[in-house]
Amino acid sequence: MSKLIGLLSIFVLFSLASCSQVLKAEHDEIAVVKPSLSEDKVAVRIGFIGKWLSKQSTKGGGSREAIINRFEDGQYIIEIKIFNSSGVLTTIQKEFGFWGVSGGVYFTIHRGWIADDQLYSSDPSDAYHYDSYDIIEISNNKLKYQSLSGGDTYTYLKIN
Repeated sequence: MSKLIGLLSIFVLFSLASCSQVLKAEHDEIAVVKPSLSEDKVAVRIGFIGKWLSKQSTKGGGSREAIINRFEDGQYIIEIKIFNSSGVLTTIQKEFGFWGVSGGVYFTIHRGWIADDQLYSSDPSDAYHYDSYDIIEISNNKLKYQSLSGGDTYTYLKIN
């Protein structure tokens, strides 16, 4: 019986030690406030501002041309043109929304469409209107990023 009590005591001690490790992991200390951004992180966001052009092939033999203008205040306007495999323009769509950069991720929040000089709002509760991208490359004249949801990689060249 005393052997059983001894084994049970050891089991309880190990269990309590494991619990304290789990509790410690769940209660890691955090910063009181968000730390300031380094100059290079600020520069990444600034690098996205301006007018950018992308011309890329699409699956099925067509192509996509997009011009996006990202403004310093976090808003964007993009015009997308889709061409079929014969080079015929099939779709023109103009959209607007918000954009940002954080922790190596570029993100957009689609707020609506522009047609006939009218704004048409999108549904903000629709998850489809939120996109995030892993930033692959950034320079003064080139941006390259990959969609975290769809996997497509987009390449843009600065045009102003």
